[in-house]
Amino acid sequence: MLTISAYLIASLPRNSRTAALNLGSPMAVMCPRPETVIRFDDLMACGSEAEARKKGLLRTEGKQYVVQDGDILNILFNV
Repeated sequence: MLTISAYLIASLPRNSRTAALNLGSPMAVMCPRPETVIRFDDLMACGSEAEARKKGLLRTEGKQYVVQDGDILNILFNV
């Protein structure tokens, strides 16, 4: 089952695990890591995630990635 949610991270900088604590402790325990990261401005300029991928603007980061203002993350969880 695919679930899509959007969350505002209260204060920056935070790594992806610490940011997940904002979403609730069960999510932080599931070892989140960003699968893909893209800047909001880049996504809006491209018009779609597929176009951003073609231009090489999507990137993969590890668990310790520090989330920056304007980042859009697709987060994977171990369940």
